[in-house]
Amino acid sequence: MSDSPRKSRRVVTEEDLDALYELLKGARYANHVMDARAAVERKDYEKAQQLLSSVHERHAASHAKTTRTIEELEQAGSKDGQTRARRLRKKHDQNEHALAELTWMVERLDRMVDFRTDEPEKEVVVLPSHKKKTAADVLQILKQELAEANNREEQLRVIHAHYEIVPISSEDPAPESLYCYHRSEDVQIIRTGNGPFVDAVEMMLALTGQSFQPVTPTKFIELGKKNRLQRLKERSLDADSDAGPSLASEGFVDEQRDEVLDMGAFSQLCDAAQRCGLVPSVDVIAHTRDREFRLGNYEKAYQTIEGVYAKFTALATQRDQRLRQEEIEIKSGRVKISPKKLQEKRQRDTMETQNIDRARQRFMRVLEGLRVLMRTD
Repeated sequence: MSDSPRKSRRVVTEEDLDALYELLKGARYANHVMDARAAVERKDYEKAQQLLSSVHERHAASHAKTTRTIEELEQAGSKDGQTRARRLRKKHDQNEHALAELTWMVERLDRMVDFRTDEPEKEVVVLPSHKKKTAADVLQILKQELAEANNREEQLRVIHAHYEIVPISSEDPAPESLYCYHRSEDVQIIRTGNGPFVDAVEMMLALTGQSFQPVTPTKFIELGKKNRLQRLKERSLDADSDAGPSLASEGFVDEQRDEVLDMGAFSQLCDAAQRCGLVPSVDVIAHTRDREFRLGNYEKAYQTIEGVYAKFTALATQRDQRLRQEEIEIKSGRVKISPKKLQEKRQRDTMETQNIDRARQRFMRVLEGLRVLMRTD
């Protein structure tokens, strides 16, 4: 992070926190930086400021300890001590730079919190407490919340809060039913027509009423098998039928749990899984976060994420084998490719590998956190 451009900006960005994480990578508290990044992405600047303040305190203590060690080694005067001091000096300079970045971010986030506090509250749909929500009410609330979502992952989180997402079955397509249609850039809610669907499935966008391109029943099922189309099943329209606090309640926060694993870790996993392209069921991760994890069902959450991770690992292994086979064929001359194309291929493969490694790290972090929570539950 260069000093002058960054210092002139008024806000802390996700790119700033990515760069800070690279500086602190390896430290026990580095993961809290990624939690802060997820909070900034959600525009929860107060949470981000709290997380970075904790990181700042711990990093300052670590930096002070490194400084004392260097002084002691240099004063000892031994050759081995001098060598160790030189190695630590490099770490010391990096730590000093990271500490300066942390100081700036904590101060800037503090101002961002104050700025957000001064903002007028957005108008929201409020239903009388005595009135049960109808299906139309749920769609109206969903429309409002989806309009505020910044990306596809946030859209899925909103949808999961109101509907169960069910795989396509032999009963589909069902008339007058809601379905979730996954596109690369966003998610759309569609409603099927009256039926029966003999040659084509008539559909419309449920939130706007616009017509949607019809498909054959066979194509409809194929989209379901590819997880691009899933049925939406309404949750109970009564208040929280099965347990505990409302999933939409902002006050439902377990501070002790968040010290081990918080919602941000799942959000980072969703983002990394989507980027790597080897996790076909990213929405399952979001659902597990918003349901099982939030309600404290850690064992079930662990089993679900472990299942997704097993599929991801199998696909990653197949990819590695394919890349090795491609390299063998290129080196043997069986596959002809120009030097320029080969360079482009290797650069592309390297970027994909980095995304896969990042997703693997995120999986391991979530699984390890869930293991700890299962033991302490």
